[in-house]
Amino acid sequence: MVKFIFIILGILIIAAVAAMLVCYYEAFYTPHQTQGDVFKIPNTGQYQPYRQTMARMIFDFSRVSYEKVETMSEDGLKLSGKFYRGNPGKPFVIGFHGYRSMAVHDYCGEGPHMIEKGYNLILVDQRGHEESEGHVVSFGILERHDCISWCDYVIKRFGPDTKIFLSGISMGAATVLMASELDLPVNVKGILADCGYSSPADIIKKVAKDKKLPVWLLYPFVKLGAGIIGHFNLEECSAVEAVKKTRIPILIAHGEDDRFVPCKMGKQIYEANPEMIQFVTYPEAGHGISFLVEEQKYKYMTEDFLNVYGR
Repeated sequence: MVKFIFIILGILIIAAVAAMLVCYYEAFYTPHQTQGDVFKIPNTGQYQPYRQTMARMIFDFSRVSYEKVETMSEDGLKLSGKFYRGNPGKPFVIGFHGYRSMAVHDYCGEGPHMIEKGYNLILVDQRGHEESEGHVVSFGILERHDCISWCDYVIKRFGPDTKIFLSGISMGAATVLMASELDLPVNVKGILADCGYSSPADIIKKVAKDKKLPVWLLYPFVKLGAGIIGHFNLEECSAVEAVKKTRIPILIAHGEDDRFVPCKMGKQIYEANPEMIQFVTYPEAGHGISFLVEEQKYKYMTEDFLNVYGR
């Protein structure tokens, strides 16, 4: 009987370890830096009307010349980025792309617009993506500290009076929003966040639910894998809690028809600190395509925010 119990316990332990490993590698591990096809666009009804336009924009943006730049993360990773030089004296915009995506893909609309307006633009390869080192994608928890590294790089190279805006899309938006509670340099004048989620834990649970997976059973193994293998606490921070403490003006954009990161998450972040946050929604837009759906409105929104706080 005792032997039988030990066998059962052993099987359960092996099963638990296996579940933890699968959850970790599915959610957080990236085996190499290069993420694949920059032209990969979701083949869904929401994206279908914009596929050709988006492909053309990505192609055009990929041909714009840039300077490769590098900095080091607080935990010793080499971080890479693309610097598009703007007009002297204009603020810098540091952009952070989404989960397992690429900056040229995510910023194919707003990137060229910022360059056209003369802003200095650095598009970051998030850790574990493209040419940046690392093998862990932590949904913004570790990445938020990289915001400070990139700000320090800009200030050291371009001077202590340089004005900086942090920008992000999807996971990148959550990254810069969660960074808002950190000791960012006073040079950071504003944060632009497009379709960011309320917290890493919330979006993981939401995606699991969408896939018809048992969240109550799955999530503990996801959290365990993050802590034991990834060395980060999945519930360490959230965008909602971070913005409550910020001194930095924030602009949040969100598509009302976003079926990946629900618009209600953006509203929840806004309601955490409405005095410091502007919240602009796009009724017909899905995830990450507000610029494509209402280009002129989006351009005016960002220009106004940058002009007001970048003076």
